[in-house]
Amino acid sequence: MPTRSDWPRTKTWLPTTDSRAPSRSRWRGYVPAALLFGLLVIAGLYLSVLRPGPDNPAPDGAGTPTDAAADPGPGGTGDSGTGGGGSAGSRTVAGVPVGYPHTREGAQAAAANYLAVYGSAAMFDPSKRADIIDAMVARIDHEQLTAQLDESFSLAGDAYGLDSNGVPADGLEMVARTVPIGVTVESYSSVKAVVDVWAVSIVGLSGTGSTRPVSEAWNTATVTLRWADGDWKWATLSQRDGPTPVSGLQPPSPADQLADAVQRFEELRHGR
Repeated sequence: MPTRSDWPRTKTWLPTTDSRAPSRSRWRGYVPAALLFGLLVIAGLYLSVLRPGPDNPAPDGAGTPTDAAADPGPGGTGDSGTGGGGSAGSRTVAGVPVGYPHTREGAQAAAANYLAVYGSAAMFDPSKRADIIDAMVARIDHEQLTAQLDESFSLAGDAYGLDSNGVPADGLEMVARTVPIGVTVESYSSVKAVVDVWAVSIVGLSGTGSTRPVSEAWNTATVTLRWADGDWKWATLSQRDGPTPVSGLQPPSPADQLADAVQRFEELRHGR
């Protein structure tokens, strides 16, 4: 087993300068008490967002699974590889790091980055959500995933009192951020990767008079990726609680201090 010093360093992405940081299939039949963790990825509101089917059905012009394995696309080798220093993605689209090598490390980086974006407040904004889906999802999955996510985030937004554009009441700000803590590959092939991402999230409404205070949650997300369109693309995401560290070492900060921190500190994008 590798020691901590053997693990590759984690690289971080800052949001692009031309856009603000992006500030599972149906509801599973219940809403958590007080709706503190209504954001889909960190509460009991799960989506199963990939219809059953082959690991890599070929959209028009995208080739067959065999073609995809033979042609890994820019930066990849088509095998498990080591990934080298370029595994964290080569560019950003709509604030989403994309362009991963066809390696295990590329899949890990994609899973961590996609989870961070999926757990952001931008997903509550319909126009930003559409751009994010365009960047993360393969063409073959686009139509169905868009419909499911639109429905689910609309319901979650209603629970937080957001309007149709994902905007809260005056004086409040929707806060949703997810930070990957660690990743592990559960399975890997040239056409499909399943990656577990341990993460911590904060979610809630900041501002005076908020009845949905910003709270933390720890979870492990299982992200399934497919190799399609020359990149690792998000296919499914499911979530389970924990592992959760012992809490209580520090008292909660006042609401105004949290609101100030949200404004001062930009989100990071993580990848290996």
